[in-house]
Amino acid sequence: MANSDSRATREDASLFVCWTTFDSADEARDFGEELVAKGIVACAQLDSPIEAIYQWEGKGYQSQEFRLWLKILEPCLPAAREHLAEVHPHDTPQWIECRAEEVEEKYLKWAKDASSFHGFQNQESE
Repeated sequence: MANSDSRATREDASLFVCWTTFDSADEARDFGEELVAKGIVACAQLDSPIEAIYQWEGKGYQSQEFRLWLKILEPCLPAAREHLAEVHPHDTPQWIECRAEEVEEKYLKWAKDASSFHGFQNQESE
């Protein structure tokens, strides 16, 4: 996982795209809405059902899942991981983080403005 520096300011924070999956659209939507409301993520996007094909504990499975994409500033990653561990129904939920290499400047500014976690507003006045 990415090393998150909680001392990063809003101006130098990198944007990450993370994703996880849930068994139902309602679970995924609830998780995304909670993170957006808390200012932990700038945006959550829910995909239509996807089919997962995988092995778990030596057995093959196929299941329907709902993928949730999250746009997160690097200092907010620990809070997102912690919330996932607290509320996800699976013992080993999917969680993948990718640093965005290139982000359009206006979109990045919007993402930073939409993220109010870790006292960003307080850091600006110091």
